[in-house]
Amino acid sequence: MKGTTRRKQSRSTVAEKKAASRKSSSKKSSKKKSSSRKAASKKSTSKKSATAKSVGRKDRAVQPNARKELVRERLLEKSAELFCTHGYARTSINDIADSLDLKRSSIYHYFANKDEILSALFDEETTRRSNSILELFDVGSLTPTERLVRAVTDGIVMRLKAGSRFLVFDRLEAEVPDELRMRYNRSRRQILDLYSRMIADGVKAGEFRDVDVQMAAFAVIGMSNWTALWYSPSGNKSPAEIARILVDIVIHGLGRHEDARHTPRTLSAAIDHLREDVALIERLSALEDDRR
Repeated sequence: MKGTTRRKQSRSTVAEKKAASRKSSSKKSSKKKSSSRKAASKKSTSKKSATAKSVGRKDRAVQPNARKELVRERLLEKSAELFCTHGYARTSINDIADSLDLKRSSIYHYFANKDEILSALFDEETTRRSNSILELFDVGSLTPTERLVRAVTDGIVMRLKAGSRFLVFDRLEAEVPDELRMRYNRSRRQILDLYSRMIADGVKAGEFRDVDVQMAAFAVIGMSNWTALWYSPSGNKSPAEIARILVDIVIHGLGRHEDARHTPRTLSAAIDHLREDVALIERLSALEDDRR
């Protein structure tokens, strides 16, 4: 009996040890899972915090850049105004800084000297005009008339909104550095060629009368440019309204107006009309051949 009792006690002790071991393992496993969850939570919080900080840094970076661009634009506007009013040679960096309530040193954060300011005015105004026309030629769905309408409208609106920027080179051509003057003249020639091409396309398509293409281009450009000299922001017409009126004059001046053609009263006049019609037929035939 005593032996049996001892064996039972031994078995009970072993069972108790096993149970204690399982509890200990369970506690350790629970602690590991808890630690793992805490670590994951910390990582997630850390990532969110890092993301928030990154977004914050980007936001802070955008704000100074936007302000810098605003100051630069204002600097160019005021420089153009002073160059037109006092002349390029008689306008100093100090004059530009004073007009904007800035220190002279602040100007050098944007431009190294006056030549750089003038070059920026050239690039942003003159080059932008030619690029905007070139983009119209990439729109294959536009007819020659629609392309010319867009070019004249965009050019006038851009010019009138530019204010003194557009007048700088016309008024200061003699004072502009040689290299910049040559670039300006090349750009003007490019714009003339682009307008000539648009009008020539219209003549070839039968949308415009058979005119001297280059003379017509000079007339359209001259009329558009002249608006900058007489336009007043306080006037009763907006740049867009002025553009619509002048575009109407341009298109009606170039258009064929078949209904308005007078009946010829002489044999010579009738022959001239026939020649015009034959020339139109030949151009339309050539245009169809090109499309094929």
